[in-house]
Amino acid sequence: MFINGRKSFALPGLVLAGCWALLAGCAGSESPANSTPTQVVAAAVPSGLTATAGNSLVTLAWSASSGATSYHVKRATTSGGPYAQLAESNTPGYQDTTAANGTTYFYVVSALSSAGESADSAQVSATPSATTPTAVAPATPTGLSANAGNAQASLTWSASSGATSYNVKRSTNNGGPYTQVSSPTSTSYTDSSLTNGTTYYYVVSAVNSTGESANSAQASVTPAVQTPSGPGCNLSSAAFCDTFDEGPTSTPGREGDLDSAKWSVAHLAPSDISGAGGAVANPVRTAPVPSCKASFSSNSVFPPNDTMICDASGTRSAQLLTAVAAQNYGVNSYMIRQPFDFAGRTGKIDFDVDDGVGYQLLGGYPEINITEDPVPAPTFQEFQNFETGPVPRNAIIVKFGVGGTCSPTQASAVNVMVYNDYAPTILPSSSTVGCVNISQGAMNHYEIQLSQTSITIYGTDYSTDSGKTFGSTHKLYSAAINLPFSRGYVHIGARNHATLKYGYGPDAVFHWDNIGFDGPAIKNTVSYEIPDNTTMGTYSFYNSATIMNLGYQLQDGTSGGKAAGIYDPVNKLPPLQFNNVNTSGMSSALLSFNGFFNVPQFTADTTWGWKYRFNGGAWITRNLTALEVTAINSTLAVGGAGSVGNISVLINVPIGNLVNGTNTFEILPVNAPMNYPPVIANIDLTLAH
Repeated sequence: MFINGRKSFALPGLVLAGCWALLAGCAGSESPANSTPTQVVAAAVPSGLTATAGNSLVTLAWSASSGATSYHVKRATTSGGPYAQLAESNTPGYQDTTAANGTTYFYVVSALSSAGESADSAQVSATPSATTPTAVAPATPTGLSANAGNAQASLTWSASSGATSYNVKRSTNNGGPYTQVSSPTSTSYTDSSLTNGTTYYYVVSAVNSTGESANSAQASVTPAVQTPSGPGCNLSSAAFCDTFDEGPTSTPGREGDLDSAKWSVAHLAPSDISGAGGAVANPVRTAPVPSCKASFSSNSVFPPNDTMICDASGTRSAQLLTAVAAQNYGVNSYMIRQPFDFAGRTGKIDFDVDDGVGYQLLGGYPEINITEDPVPAPTFQEFQNFETGPVPRNAIIVKFGVGGTCSPTQASAVNVMVYNDYAPTILPSSSTVGCVNISQGAMNHYEIQLSQTSITIYGTDYSTDSGKTFGSTHKLYSAAINLPFSRGYVHIGARNHATLKYGYGPDAVFHWDNIGFDGPAIKNTVSYEIPDNTTMGTYSFYNSATIMNLGYQLQDGTSGGKAAGIYDPVNKLPPLQFNNVNTSGMSSALLSFNGFFNVPQFTADTTWGWKYRFNGGAWITRNLTALEVTAINSTLAVGGAGSVGNISVLINVPIGNLVNGTNTFEILPVNAPMNYPPVIANIDLTLAH
């Protein structure tokens, strides 16, 4: 039941602090980080309970319940009970090792929260037996990718159920025959001593005591000398550097003035992405902007003009301006398409930003994300509503700004989080947290030094000459870490927590310069994008303000009299298009986008998903994985509001489904709730050699 107006309300299985525009519609009504929810409900009844019998044991598993802090596991020897409590589990699973062979047991599970205990789940039963189940070979590995290095190839793939090791096989011929080169127990392998300029073809199989799976899909790679591009961006040897001195691109797209070959830009309004029951699709209001360049006179903009390269003036060089108008955890995310490789070393990421704009953390702030996968608009769920949205699978995220132990005229690296299979860890600094002095409109310079086992962050006091020189350098943060990857994608995040609510104005504006990182210059991919929707409309929850829809609504033909298809969100659209695609020499393709399902009212499971096709071909179904279900359902933060139905999605596309030139793209929801229709946004297609 919704409670309209500016009060807290609750949905089944989810406690929401403040009023969420997504479901109740209150512009600028998110709750401050130190507030206490005014209403608390019990955790949702656990669903998806399964019982698997073994020898003198029964293994139970179920879907996580939103809001649950633990679970009561109950057992009976009579169907329907009465049930006796067997154990309390802090995770959605339990192994009953007290079960006797030959006895049938009946199980239910309830969820606990600070508000009490839920009703019992549906009952399941199992009969343990000394009979050993028939062993099976492991599943065939999926998601094999190969990245080129200097005389080497780095391979990664998804774990296979039941596997104890893997066989990595290689050929110099497309399609084999393959020779086994290694048998790692992990899901990665670096093949060294290769010949630069030679193309190698790889497959992987999974192994256990029963046998070996079939080979995976093939991936190919051509090693080459990875030559850094030279000095720049305050780095002695930059693999990537953008000083913005080249000015605006001649072919603007979602990236505004930025070069789409270098950058992928994602706008996300996670709390309003399917607001008012699907009246909008990832909406954004106009963003007031300061004077930036002589060729552009407007002072109020929609995307993509919220991303501009400003003219140089005096000692100030050309700078990137970003303006984030999306309220309630909105973000403009700028991903560098070239990966950052720090394998076996400590890599450096450098950038300048005017951290002294004065928003405080409740207004807006900059952040840096390094994600293993090229996902759009990643966020972090630190606590309560900092910050709702789609979390990455594997990543490290650094939150900069005014806060922590620093004074109001200082800034620091306020927090650092690591994600491993969507599970977050907040990393306390191993040294005294340092601070830099900031000033309104002045640039600070930052450097992140990152390896798989450590992170150290430095910053300077603000520049007094528009970024030409900087003040004293301070060590801000350091910590030991354990990153599950050594190559990832750098995102420059411009965040708007709630500038309107806290009196900082309608948007968060930042200026950036000299963004770069060191290491090998890896350029083995080409990316294409679907343009933003850009259909105009009004949004009642923004006081009927004019908005631009940036996302696309998906209908399955079962709701609101709308036929299955993609909508703007009012009108049905023809298939979307990736233009000027060149598949020559490409061996793999990856589709990425931000997605939304109505998880605030329903609990997602692995039957939810999408079906898609390219160029009118056969439909391919992509269901949510078990890990994605956990990520989209769970709060994943202390007292957090969770994803609110947002998730970043990667889909491996068969390269044979693509053609040179224009590729049409269609996508529909599968088994998803339609009262707040699914939405997708920020759609990219990346092809790799």
